[in-house]
Amino acid sequence: EYNLSARLLNESSSRTAFTIDWLGTHVKGLGRNRAITVTTKDGFTIHGNFRYPDDMGKDGNKIPGVVIAPGGRSNRDSYFRFEEDLLRRGIAVVSVEQRGRGQSTMGMSFDDPEIQKLWEEDPSESPYYLDVIAGIDYLASQEGIDAEKIGMLGGARGARNAVLAASLDPDRIK
Repeated sequence: EYNLSARLLNESSSRTAFTIDWLGTHVKGLGRNRAITVTTKDGFTIHGNFRYPDDMGKDGNKIPGVVIAPGGRSNRDSYFRFEEDLLRRGIAVVSVEQRGRGQSTMGMSFDDPEIQKLWEEDPSESPYYLDVIAGIDYLASQEGIDAEKIGMLGGARGARNAVLAASLDPDRIK
């Protein structure tokens, strides 16, 4: 009985050490995470994450940022691995959930044919684009962010929105 307990204690310690090593390798340097809520130009509430390095804004340090525009069936947590990589490089990240996804449940879902029609008529007024611009506006307004060094990353429909945002807002999006 004693030997079994000692063995379990050793295995538990080994697992604890492994967990601590893993956390040190995978979480170290990932900065801070803040859930955000932003309002689009057409009045919808969009939810997202704002992740930033620990040293953002310290000693007048301004850093670049990236807005991640998710694909149609993605949410703000879908691009976590990209966020990790950017944070390790000292880049702040805003990931937004487009309306109809995750907590951003107000408004039409991307599946709605009306959204596609809006996109075709005037992409700069489409809900896709307005959701991304709300994320860009939020990121650019943060102390410690270099508002002239904002990039875009997107997957699937998010990539289309990233390209559109960069073409319509070249002063901020590089």
